[in-house]
Amino acid sequence: MKKPEVVLVSASARSALGADELTWTRLVDGQAGLQPETWLEGLASTYVGRVLDDIPQAEGRTRSFGLASVVFGEAASRGSFSDTAPERRALIVGTTTAAAGGPEGQVLLDAAGARAPEDMIVRAPVTSLADDLGTQLDVRGPRLTESTACS
Repeated sequence: MKKPEVVLVSASARSALGADELTWTRLVDGQAGLQPETWLEGLASTYVGRVLDDIPQAEGRTRSFGLASVVFGEAASRGSFSDTAPERRALIVGTTTAAAGGPEGQVLLDAAGARAPEDMIVRAPVTSLADDLGTQLDVRGPRLTESTACS
């Protein structure tokens, strides 16, 4: 039986190291994107790998959704999705926002008397990110949100 063909049409990235190619260049050069954050004082670690780019945030959507939308737009501009049926498109999104701004992260911050910046607070389950974005972009194939744990 012939296995179905899988083709990677395009990819893009945005991290604390910068946008797309800059992320890869800095990784290869051994640079780290973690920076100290004053709002974490009192915790065991005060370093966060936070994307500092000014990302448009739609009302009712998280900053992660805005980041994922921008990155998908970058990937789509280099790839050809129009030739592929929506049922054959897949979406994989990596995010870390759950750690600091999610319920489990806020428990640690509360214990230290701290609060995550407003744009990092999670208002929806992080696992729904790829589903929400996929619905908006008409991706009807597999959708996966992967926690990259501030990597």
